[in-house]
Amino acid sequence: MFLSLPVADPQIATAPLFFEPFVLAQPADRPLAADGAARIAELPRDGLLLLEDGHCLRDQALDVCGTLGLGGKRHSTSLETLRQMIAAGAGYSLFPRLATLGEASVGGLVSYAGFAGTPPGRMVGLAWRQSDPRAEQFEALRRVLLDHPPPGTRVTADAGRGDGGRDMAPAQAKFRARTRADPSPYPPPARGGGT
Repeated sequence: MFLSLPVADPQIATAPLFFEPFVLAQPADRPLAADGAARIAELPRDGLLLLEDGHCLRDQALDVCGTLGLGGKRHSTSLETLRQMIAAGAGYSLFPRLATLGEASVGGLVSYAGFAGTPPGRMVGLAWRQSDPRAEQFEALRRVLLDHPPPGTRVTADAGRGDGGRDMAPAQAKFRARTRADPSPYPPPARGGGT
């Protein structure tokens, strides 16, 4: 599973993958970043659209925009609904870069602008249960993703280590010990009584 880091649950192991910048999602006919470069200080107090309480992207947008979002009363349950609200001219929001790829302009009604200077964003990582016996496979997947990061993201120094910067060796050793005793982490298939 991919999550925005950090994850506070001690039962979840994490491995940082890449930094994903935020972009400004705005109505195409009323761009806030007319020159193509958004600036947090120039965003209007009114009009910031947020996801509902409980979404990490809501908290991240408020961290970036400060109290800008406190004046707004409009919120959404999903990124797609938020995108449609922006297309209808209801306001603007911050979107993760990967959510803007493909057919994300709603027929040309939404435009996206990067931020001037160092962009705000989030660290995205791979996450799994600490008790999952496939730690070695998750590490292999992490290495592939580090070698081939998604477009518009960048691998950071933190991503060079697994489990949120902690050493993954203990989890891998535990996995190897368990697989030596029982090579399959899954029970054998049930044998039927048929022919």
